Amino acid sequence: MILERRRPGAELVLVCEGGRAGRVTLPVGWTDRAPAGLGHRLAAEGLTELAWLVAVLKHPPVARR
Repeated sequence: MILERRRPGAELVLVCEGGRAGRVTLPVGWTDRAPAGLGHRLAAEGLTELAWLVAVLKHPPVARR
């Protein structure tokens, strides 16, 4: 059984009854029920590439002659 609950501060969570394992509560943002991400936000891969680009721009490779 999965229930949706709103926590103080308006955070929406899913409460999952786990039988013998007990109850598990997860933020909706950790699940596939979260709204689709905004197109202008960077995913982890984008942030990794951005960090690499900044490092290269700060310390460009030495040109061979």
